[in-house]
Parts: sequence; structure tokens; C-alpha cells
Amino acid sequence: MKRFSILVILILVFSALRSQPIPVKPYHKVIIDTDGAIDDMRAISYLLARPEITIMAFTLSDGSLTPEESAPKVASLLHDFGFDSITIGCGPVLEGINPPWRQFNIQVKWGNTVVKRDRYTSAASCLETVMQDPDEKIILVCLGPLTNVAQLIKNDKKASDKIERIIWYNESVNPPEGFNYECDRKSAEYVMGSGIRLDVISSLDKGDARFDSSMYELCRKSGSRLASSLSFVHSQDAVQEKLRQNHFRLSDDLAALYLTNPELFSINTSMNRLSIRYDTDFDLPGIREAIGDMIRGSYYTERNIVFSNFPVQRTM
Repeated sequence: MKRFSILVILILVFSALRSQPIPVKPYHKVIIDTDGAIDDMRAISYLLARPEITIMAFTLSDGSLTPEESAPKVASLLHDFGFDSITIGCGPVLEGINPPWRQFNIQVKWGNTVVKRDRYTSAASCLETVMQDPDEKIILVCLGPLTNVAQLIKNDKKASDKIERIIWYNESVNPPEGFNYECDRKSAEYVMGSGIRLDVISSLDKGDARFDSSMYELCRKSGSRLASSLSFVHSQDAVQEKLRQNHFRLSDDLAALYLTNPELFSINTSMNRLSIRYDTDFDLPGIREAIGDMIRGSYYTERNIVFSNFPVQRTM
């Protein structure tokens, strides 16, 4: 009787599999906008390490650093990952932006090699070129103010047809507040009112959501390209001091993890603007596990479930 039950289950399973389309591997084309903070470096590194994500370009906004200060840092990071050909575009400098953490971020080196490009294009020109004729919609991952994105939407009336969605790290959307919002409120409000899907990711002030010394030690012991990059940055004296103080929150890191692991986030839709979504919670142990797997080089997008024994009990 047991053998007959197993045979029936197998027939049903294989029949169901044949009737379903073959699942498509997750794949994204992405433009990243950054303002040069150290948490941006981590977020960018996670995405550079993922083979299913193609980064089309970088645009630099004014925030934690000026675009001119961020440009050589991004270039050196791309060089270490072997992506020197990716275009970098600098956005405008905003008046009155000089956060207290700017001097610290100026000190931080993002790569082993100092890379000097002959010139950096403007963010507007960079976006115009990349978005001119995309063969599929592009995701914008924004880790700073929305200055460059707002300019893109204003310049290109068909931008909404080319953008799949915008993922933006900001502290709050109900009400809108946080450094990335305050730097350029006008641009943020313009993007939020554009009707383009905007996923706003926040740390939700979770005090235990941090890149801590245990993650750094894991980087030191692992042999992946990602581990080497993160270890280089977090071994610098100025960074080590803050690491000992448990200073580094998981903030912009979460925007990258939301792209690679959306199942770890609880998402709500704004009732005032239905195109805006925001996180209400996230699985911190799951986030830490995903980051750890990426650092070890053992992270896979297709996670299959394997049974040691085929379940034959009715409750299974």
C-alpha cells in the first residue's frame, strides 16, 4: 500500500511539473545612483558580486560626498571588480550640503588601486545614453538624493516606459523624512509624484541592524572577491575605529538586499500614492544570512529544497 501511495504521489508531482512553465532565473539590468557613503560602497559591492545583475551605469548625487569626491572611489571599486568599462556620470552640486560625516567618508578608500579617468560624463548625459533604447526595462537603485532621477524624468517624457521601478533608501516615506529626502526635497517630491513605481527601503531604526565586527571577521576569513573588497575598506584605521564602536548601521545595504532578496521584506503600499511602496519590517536574521552567504561566495539565486526522505505521510 505504501509503494502504491508513493507511485501515485510521483505521478501527480510529475504531471503538475509538466503543466507549469519552466521558471526563469532572476535577472536585472540596473543603474545605481550613489552619494559616496561607506554603506553605499557595501551595497554596490553586493550587487557587483551578483552574476544575475547587470549594472549599466553609475550616477553620482551630492550628499554624503560631492559627485567629484565620489567619482574616483567608484572608479577604484569598479577596477577591483574588473568592471572598468561601466560609465560614471556626475550630477550637480547642491547648495548648502555638507553633512558632519563627510570628512570621514572622504578618508575611506574604496579600492586598492587609485584610478584616474580622463573625464567623467554628466549624470544627465549618462542616463540619456543608457536609457535611449533599452531592450528591457531598467531598475534604478538610488542610495542618495533623487536629484539625477528627477532630472531624467523631466528630460525624458518616456522615462516611465523605460523604468521598471526605482528602489530608494530613505528613512521614512510616511511622512517623507531622512537625509536623502532633506538634501533635495524638490526632486524627491517630483519623483514621488511621477507615478513611476518607487520602493522606499528603510532600516526602520532597528538598533541591532548593523555591519559589525563579526561580519568583518567573516570577510577576513573568506576568499571571495566581495570579501576581499569589504575587508580592504573596513580594515582602514578610520573605519576600524568606528567598527569597534559598532557604528555602521545596515542602511543603504538594505536597498541592495531588497533587490536580491525581496522575500525578506514586508512591504506596504501608500494609500495616498499607490505607486509608492515601503517596508514595514524585514527579517534581520535572514538579511545577515544572505550577506554572509554572499561574502563566503556560497549564495545562490535558485534555492531548491531537498528532502532526505520522500514525504508519504498525509500531514506532510
